[in-house]
Amino acid sequence: MPNFNKLPGKEKIQYIIFFSIPLISFLMIEFAARGSFISIFTWLVNEPIQFLLSLVLFYAIYVFLWANINHRGAVALIFSIFGIIVAAVVGCKREILGIPLMPWDLLLSSDLTGLFEDVGISQYNFLSNGLFILVLSINIVIIALIFIFQKAKYLNKRASIISPIICFIVVAAIILTLPKADISETATICEEEGYIRGFIVSAQIWSEMNSSKVAMAGSSDANINFTYDFTSKEATTDINPNVVFIMSEAFWDVTLLPNVTFSEDPIPTFHALAKEGISGEMVSPTYGGVTDNTEFEVMTGFSLKYLPYQTNAYTTSIKKAIPALPSYFKSLGYQTIAVHPNVGSFFNRDVVYPLLGIDRFFTQAYMKDAKIKGAYISDDSFANYIISEYKQAKKPVFMYNISIQNHWPYTKENYYEDYDITIKSKKNLDKESMTALQNYTQGLHDADASLKKVIDYFRTVDEPTVIIFLGDHLPALTDQLGVYKKLGYIDKSISDSDLYKGIQGANISNQTMFIQSQKILKTPYLIWFNYKTDIEKGETLSANYLGIYTISKLGIELPPFYNFLLDYSTKVPVNRYYLSIDASGMPFIETPSIYANYEKIYNKVQNDMMFGDQNEKNLFTVK
Repeated sequence: MPNFNKLPGKEKIQYIIFFSIPLISFLMIEFAARGSFISIFTWLVNEPIQFLLSLVLFYAIYVFLWANINHRGAVALIFSIFGIIVAAVVGCKREILGIPLMPWDLLLSSDLTGLFEDVGISQYNFLSNGLFILVLSINIVIIALIFIFQKAKYLNKRASIISPIICFIVVAAIILTLPKADISETATICEEEGYIRGFIVSAQIWSEMNSSKVAMAGSSDANINFTYDFTSKEATTDINPNVVFIMSEAFWDVTLLPNVTFSEDPIPTFHALAKEGISGEMVSPTYGGVTDNTEFEVMTGFSLKYLPYQTNAYTTSIKKAIPALPSYFKSLGYQTIAVHPNVGSFFNRDVVYPLLGIDRFFTQAYMKDAKIKGAYISDDSFANYIISEYKQAKKPVFMYNISIQNHWPYTKENYYEDYDITIKSKKNLDKESMTALQNYTQGLHDADASLKKVIDYFRTVDEPTVIIFLGDHLPALTDQLGVYKKLGYIDKSISDSDLYKGIQGANISNQTMFIQSQKILKTPYLIWFNYKTDIEKGETLSANYLGIYTISKLGIELPPFYNFLLDYSTKVPVNRYYLSIDASGMPFIETPSIYANYEKIYNKVQNDMMFGDQNEKNLFTVK
């Protein structure tokens, strides 16, 4: 490589242009991961060393490629294409689900590709973001200039040998000096260390999860002995009812939206049934997608709070049989069944369900006569399959059923042939937002009708049966929280990423953030009995408690750990990443320190059962 100071001015400019590529790619990826350049500047000011280490990593990789390819134009093109693709994927993932691409998402690539194919390009607003397009355009111009003015290969043989060695040492040093983080830090590691370095740290934590080396969240010592008087909860009845969970895709009470009116109640059945049984609100572990994470918490009683932030539990963390509601009911003599009108391999359910104790998994592969509504199997057909599976099952039966009709995307015009409900907005919503709201509301109405079909059937059944109906998460109707903000349900001053994570925003107070977080995470649930008329107001609970809370209402015996969760839920009824609410209704970013003992017990048992030797297995059987 020639001496830069001795180069003619024109060649100096060529080198400056050539070496601007890593900087542009670096800024583009960080912008995609964070959502704003202001956040990048704040990171530079607060964490200058981490900023420089991340930037140096990009340059080291860039020079390594140059030394091996020895053609500036080709190197710039390859590196730029890589940066553009990564930025596009990271930005779109963050925009839709509130968090950038993480290592564990790679296991979902085939599943998510199928879903994203149904999404119109217009819904990926990140790709039409003015700043992204500007940076992309600058990138293209620079690459063109490099190819036009490329005249010679400036790396001699000696430089071609020494440069990659030096770059390799630099990259290795940067990686080896990455901080050692525990699970609780995966939520912020990409912001603190930069996206690529944070991605690597998260991958390291992930790789340790199945080796039992992963540290408990927030604890420096996973082997400390904690004490709690574990006892079973005795049964208060000799009835063993059928238990039927129905998790309805993105089910939520859309009438809570302000500045919008409906020609009729979209969910009349749910509202009527809420007066016949136990109804309340569940605080979901997710927003806009990743249904199986809600399943995981409801069925196991374990918490995503003790796993890497927004990981997918089914694909990353369940590699052996673990205690869950299906396996518990199976131990009581129940047949266990799951019905889901999608491919069985989606979210790895066909592998995970047997590990949770589910005997029979009835998927779309067996639904030859199913009717399609929109893009998916209709909720009406879904209801029929729940009933038919129940009829054929050995009693008593435990069923966990997940619908799919009202899955996103919602922005396609004329998605349904007919619409039963007319919607009017006082805010003059744009066409895309109105289309999304119309499609989603029709899907809700159909879900409500399917609930009515199931309830009407079980009213005629002699066997005592309890139906638990719930929504898994609120829908991302267009771009993340767009419609909610436009209608005034969510404060416009709150950024999508701040709200999703529940941390304090730049222009708002913590209290405002907490209120907004709860609004966007709460979905309704209903517990209905065909053999008794207990009517009470249900608790507001995070999903990790809901399954245990439900079976506590049946009067059957509870194993010690489930009784522990029931106890803890009375003290901190909402307990998730970035949001804990105590019994008085006071919200906190982290669980109050007075409950540290509960947290450590919870974490310790979960860690042992999922990644350890399952020494605490006795806590999941009745004594």
